Amino acid sequence: MIIKKILAFFLLVAALSIAASQEKVPRVVQLEVISGDLFIRSYSHEIYTGEKSIACFSYVSDGLERHGQSEIILTLPRKGLGGDVPLDVIEIFKSIHAGAESGKLVNDYDVFIMKSGKSFLGRRGDWGFFFIPAEVLEGVDVPFKALAAILAKGYEVDLLKRGLSYRVASMLGAEYGYYPCPFWSEPERKSLVSSKDFKKSFMAEADWSFARGLSVRMSINSEQKNEMVLTVDLSGLPQLNALLAQPTTTDSILLRLLTIPDPSVTTRLAWLRGSDEIGIITAFPGPWVTGGFLMLVSKEGIEEKGYAAEDGFVVCLNPTSLEKLKSSMEGAIPTAFPLGRQGGKLRTEFMRRFFFDELVEQAYTIVGVHDYQSYSVLRARVEDVGSVEDYIKALNGAALAALKDSKQYDAHGVLIAVGVKPGKKVRIWCEAIEGSLPEGILQNLESSLENIPTVEVKDGPIAFALCGILWNREVKEFPDMPPVWRKALAESGKNLTVPDGLFELIWAD
Repeated sequence: MIIKKILAFFLLVAALSIAASQEKVPRVVQLEVISGDLFIRSYSHEIYTGEKSIACFSYVSDGLERHGQSEIILTLPRKGLGGDVPLDVIEIFKSIHAGAESGKLVNDYDVFIMKSGKSFLGRRGDWGFFFIPAEVLEGVDVPFKALAAILAKGYEVDLLKRGLSYRVASMLGAEYGYYPCPFWSEPERKSLVSSKDFKKSFMAEADWSFARGLSVRMSINSEQKNEMVLTVDLSGLPQLNALLAQPTTTDSILLRLLTIPDPSVTTRLAWLRGSDEIGIITAFPGPWVTGGFLMLVSKEGIEEKGYAAEDGFVVCLNPTSLEKLKSSMEGAIPTAFPLGRQGGKLRTEFMRRFFFDELVEQAYTIVGVHDYQSYSVLRARVEDVGSVEDYIKALNGAALAALKDSKQYDAHGVLIAVGVKPGKKVRIWCEAIEGSLPEGILQNLESSLENIPTVEVKDGPIAFALCGILWNREVKEFPDMPPVWRKALAESGKNLTVPDGLFELIWAD
């Protein structure tokens, strides 16, 4: 893909660090909002944005998690606010709590819209919030998997109503020079977009469907020229297949899908209002870029290609390639096929996504899970598929402990392949990725993971691989399986299935 011009905002991670509060112990006030069920903790602290210091209050919920809702944090400049939690903030938290009680939860990039014309902190106008994974803040007790509520105003709220929270987030990131989006909200700032601006975007032409669990990334280096990857979380696969199965019309645009940014990618597209240029925001440049939408176009005779546009991606396929894509999605079967005449490639992969903060460093962070059997086979062999999720989380915890001394070595990641047979028999294969680890560390990792209680399977084995990065290092691409598996398959001279045929060859009971 040729981009005429790219406007990039290269942001140094060091410049994004948050300064500790000037007070030795930040002032914390707790307010009971709903007796015994919902509390709000108010933290008085300072943040440093790289250019200036801002005195802030961070309001953190306590009590939402018991209703299945991630806790919420809202950070506002302290100027003009008293020591008490503002009533408007209390009402927002109470509304989210009420929604959680009724089963209506907010997740990444979901929105909360206030009544039109309602005042917020004494300012009338249109107000709304969208939610992104919260950052770790000095002097603030941020709950695990908390969501940061980010304020939108003016016509930005209209974009939220259309589901375009990624667009607002990336615009704020570009405006503030903060990746991926400033975690604090400034009610006094101006709206970043107008109705006139948005009418110039092709996203204004029609409605878009939110494909939860779908993310898209595109290569931006010469090694993976013109490669585009569609990553699907298995939890979102039924909805995506339903959208793909919708009857086609004479319109060549088959699908307009809003997507989530790939959490393992540290470079994102940003829409530049009133411009044909493509904006990029990044914490540190890598080989991939991700965005907030996918437009799928298909008709006879179309030139097959994939490219970035505004803050998302367009993929053009002929009907034959479209059927290949549909078959891949229906069976959750990873596939790849040529895309265009310039050596491009479209690839699909299926994973279970896990919470991942690309700016928090830890020994081992799972960025995805590869399944080696179809989803239908997994459901047939595991009575409770949810138990696999719990097992993976337990493996992740053990890997964190086993790899705590790995920082001094140059490996960027570790692929952990897991096999489970009936009778709760388990075997682990570990491989250092893009660098090396001492054999002793890998053997200790395998031994530690094999001691974790596994799931019960029937009628055959299951297998999956954890794709994890070490100490927040970037991995260009994980292999599809451990080298020992690939070698065994090649030497067998047979077309063996994975995991059934492979395990009969390399894993005797």
